[in-house]
Amino acid sequence: MNSKSYITRHQKYIDYRLDIISDYVSRESAENKLSLCAVINYFITPSTAQKAAAGIEGPIDALMEIKALTDNWDILNDGDIFGYIYQYLQNKDSKKKKGQFFTPPEVVHHIVHSLIEKIPVPYSATFLDPACGSGQFLITLFHNLVTLHSSRGLTKSEAAGIIINEQITGFDIDPIAVFITKENLSRISGIPREDINIYHKDFLFQQDLLTNNKPETESQWDAVLGNPPWGSSLEKEQKKYALQHYTSAGSGINTFTLFIEQALDYVTPSGLISFLIPEAYLNIKAHRTSRDLILSHCCINEITIWGEQFKGVFAPSVSMMVTRETVSSKRKKNIIQISDSQLLSTDSAIVIPQNAYYSTHENIFNINYTRKCINVLSSIEDQDCFYLKDKSRFYLGIVTGNNDHFISNVQSDEYPDPILTGKDIQQYSIKFNNNYFRYSKENLQQVAPQHLYKINNKILYKFIGKRLTFVHDTRGYYSLNNINGLITDQERMDNETLISILNSDLMQYYYENSFFTLKVLKGNLEKLPIKPIRKSSQAKLKKLVEDVSESNCESSRKARANIEDIIFNEYNIKDREAYIISNR
Repeated sequence: MNSKSYITRHQKYIDYRLDIISDYVSRESAENKLSLCAVINYFITPSTAQKAAAGIEGPIDALMEIKALTDNWDILNDGDIFGYIYQYLQNKDSKKKKGQFFTPPEVVHHIVHSLIEKIPVPYSATFLDPACGSGQFLITLFHNLVTLHSSRGLTKSEAAGIIINEQITGFDIDPIAVFITKENLSRISGIPREDINIYHKDFLFQQDLLTNNKPETESQWDAVLGNPPWGSSLEKEQKKYALQHYTSAGSGINTFTLFIEQALDYVTPSGLISFLIPEAYLNIKAHRTSRDLILSHCCINEITIWGEQFKGVFAPSVSMMVTRETVSSKRKKNIIQISDSQLLSTDSAIVIPQNAYYSTHENIFNINYTRKCINVLSSIEDQDCFYLKDKSRFYLGIVTGNNDHFISNVQSDEYPDPILTGKDIQQYSIKFNNNYFRYSKENLQQVAPQHLYKINNKILYKFIGKRLTFVHDTRGYYSLNNINGLITDQERMDNETLISILNSDLMQYYYENSFFTLKVLKGNLEKLPIKPIRKSSQAKLKKLVEDVSESNCESSRKARANIEDIIFNEYNIKDREAYIISNR
């Protein structure tokens, strides 16, 4: 199968005609609208003579052009045209509710190919796609298995019989999707549609939700794969059931994490699971219990970073393959392969020991957590450090609800109070850009107590950014919500020294490799290891901070370099580790 299908190569041609058809189509019963089911039937039925029987009227030319394509369509080489049509014609709200999106063929190809390579005897293994949609993964799986069986001397017909009857199974909650999958597999295998093992079935909620017992697994498969729905809407009773029966629902309910957990019950004791999931799974707190479940039951074989793959949806994705493993020592000795999808052809990857994920904050699956990184972080954490938790008060910046209305660049009786925006602060320095507002607890959407803003010896920091940015505020500025603040009551060092540490390359390295997020969160800041600095070094740092904020560029660069040297020295960081940090 081509990883880049005909659909992808000629998408504009197909989409243009589907746009015309979509104006006449309704999933639900509606006057003067074509039934979506009737349209799918029309395209799948071999003869155009069936048009009248299907009751098709409306965009005749566009229908017939697409029909001409589908009548002679090569599913294996040109892609899943029926599934593409179906998902395109569904309205966006319907797709979002079900969490359905068409998986790019290169992603499908990689997941299937990697899974088959990992299975010891793939030509006798069994596979389940529990949210098969129109069968993209099963089509690709069939193609790969036919090749394997052919290498053993079987004919395509013999191979197809074994694969369809004994090896692949699919479930889906959508009956039209099930119909399309059966048609797709029937066309490529030559096996009658009624003999294809694809079932209209809810993988997560298989029984009366009012009963108390989770249903027993019907059978077990050697591998479970696919693209489970992300964030699809659940009814009240389904949420209640999930909280009662799914461990992963403990930190947050999301359908794809429920699919991961359910899949663990459906694979054999050493079975494999390979799913496409949101990248947010790796580090978001809401998915912690699911990550705990994986670490407690599986070896993580590989994580592949795909980025944004779905048109019109901001949802960076990763594929993750795991092996169910009951022996704890094997899980902790396991090595994870991390790959970037852009570099798959080069076999370029990094490796991370799974054991590292047992000690990350909230068991984050940090894809930057190499052996070198672990050694450097350990060197930092082994110091005699203190932490900002319980020693600092944090507060949030102001949310006006309407900046154009509440903020002016001219100071007046109506806008008396100076307020900082994200553009006003850099590391070590504040450059006020003349924005003013009026503090009003009643009229503003989010405010902290006024006295916190007015404190003239506090630390401000950007809430989000690729680089930690902290600055000493000596004038008592207000700040918008992209700038938060902290007031520390620790007595071991002055604010200039603390800011030097927080702005340093060392702390940047620690933060981005420990928390794997661009957001600078209170809970993360409270966990940063702050090393008590000798008084002589504190005096030097205070002077250097003044030089950075007031000097020209060349002097500032030299002062920054001296700050970094002092921080490395105080944390006892060796030259080799300092090189890794500085060249991250």
